[in-house]
Amino acid sequence: MDITIGTSVWGVYDQFLPAWAESIAEQTVKPAAVSIADAGVDNPEYLEQAREIIEAADIPVTVSTIPFTGVGAARNAPFHNATTEWGMHLDADDTLLPNCIEVYASIADQADVIAPGEIRGNNITLFPHASRDAVLQARHSVLSCGAFRLRFWRRRPWQTKNPWVDTVFWIGLAHLGARIVPTTVPVYRRGDHDNNLTRTWTDAERIKARRQIREQTKRWTLHP
Repeated sequence: MDITIGTSVWGVYDQFLPAWAESIAEQTVKPAAVSIADAGVDNPEYLEQAREIIEAADIPVTVSTIPFTGVGAARNAPFHNATTEWGMHLDADDTLLPNCIEVYASIADQADVIAPGEIRGNNITLFPHASRDAVLQARHSVLSCGAFRLRFWRRRPWQTKNPWVDTVFWIGLAHLGARIVPTTVPVYRRGDHDNNLTRTWTDAERIKARRQIREQTKRWTLHP
């Protein structure tokens, strides 16, 4: 599958990079490229370990250094120079199951966005209802490491107005007509720890995010 796996990492999230890289190196179908955007890691040694692991698996990897100006800008950064057909942003604290790209490749012809199933702790979550219509109805359908055709991302990248980027990103692609297809099996393991970004949100921020999501499903108004 012609796909770039990207991530953006800053602060203490760097500690997860070696395991992140191992999960990519162990794929049964290798990605075409890996791109890491360093937005201010605390310990560059973790970043170097990740690079070495990916290079040892004979996967091309690039590392860029960017200022951290927000979650959306950081997520966009790994893909600015990508030349592949597909992209996927795998958060630094998440890891792929070995058959992730193989599963993605098996349904890629039917899709413009692939909605992944996940393992979180001891629980498996799948999204059999995932579709363009479901996303435009504000149904939770696509998780952060969903694969997407880069031609859609180029028209509507992650928005940079506020940190509520993931669900809004998929809504933006749905407005462009992207076909959204789910996997029937889990393909990644979600990181679950106290530093998870969403755990820092206040109740007021969550309410504001839900309001924004409902507004964007009706009419796309956000721009990066």
